[in-house]
Amino acid sequence: MELAEGLTNPEAAARLARALAAVAGLKPDRRAVMVPPGLARPRQGQVLRAIKTVLADQPAGLRTVEVWRLVEARLGRPVSYTAIKNDLASNIGPGRCFERLRRGVYRVRDAA
Repeated sequence: MELAEGLTNPEAAARLARALAAVAGLKPDRRAVMVPPGLARPRQGQVLRAIKTVLADQPAGLRTVEVWRLVEARLGRPVSYTAIKNDLASNIGPGRCFERLRRGVYRVRDAA
């Protein structure tokens, strides 16, 4: 009701214009936009190291969703499912650290 009234009431329109001008002049508070430490993006390589640790304990391999849940539990914070999928997919093949047993199931490649 007040917004509609502001369009027809010149005094309310002037107050609204002054309020918008005052807000436009404010600088954003950095603390208001900071991400809490538990929700910050993991450091580079942290997810890959956690995946290696999780899969090292499972010689029979794990499904991607199982790896994701165990990595989240290990790091103690949410991790993007696509980050897990991308790290697994980009690190399979000769000379890489993971091998794909079948669709969606991975394990750590043998050192030999």
